[in-house]
Amino acid sequence: MANQGKQVTYVCDASDVSEYGVFTMESGNNKRMMFEKRIKSYCNHWVDRIEPGRVRLSYLYKFGPDLIGPSTGSVPRKDTEGSSIFRSMP
Repeated sequence: MANQGKQVTYVCDASDVSEYGVFTMESGNNKRMMFEKRIKSYCNHWVDRIEPGRVRLSYLYKFGPDLIGPSTGSVPRKDTEGSSIFRSMP
């Protein structure tokens, strides 16, 4: 997509882009390619929600260490509001 002139953003829950690439010797080349193509990255994030015109990302470690009472459909830890919004480009 970057070769087609589109703005690309890479989102992963790992601490580094191409984390396993350290073992296969691909990590450096992947990062150089991303830099050359101006591909942005958000590590330690995941996609919370996709909405028209934007994607909501959450920081993977935004939840505090203390457990709270369990409830259906939520993480049993205090949310420290570590969300960010990434607006997609047309």
